[in-house]
Amino acid sequence: MVQSQFIQDEQVAATQPEVLVKAPVLNQPVRVLMTYIDQFETGQPAILPVKTTEQLMMVKIIDIILADVQHGQLMIYT
Repeated sequence: MVQSQFIQDEQVAATQPEVLVKAPVLNQPVRVLMTYIDQFETGQPAILPVKTTEQLMMVKIIDIILADVQHGQLMIYT
């Protein structure tokens, strides 16, 4: 189980908080956690490339209403 603790430190910039991960060994679960933390504020793509049998379409994420899989086919509704 992951535990968190807050320590106030006015020497740390408000826009650049520090995260320290403590563990007995640097194993795969710890690496996954650290990767998640490193990518925490990475922006999500605004456009999704969708390849069909006939063409490549660029779909705005905000326009997607529903995504469903039916009989092994991905159906994207906008």
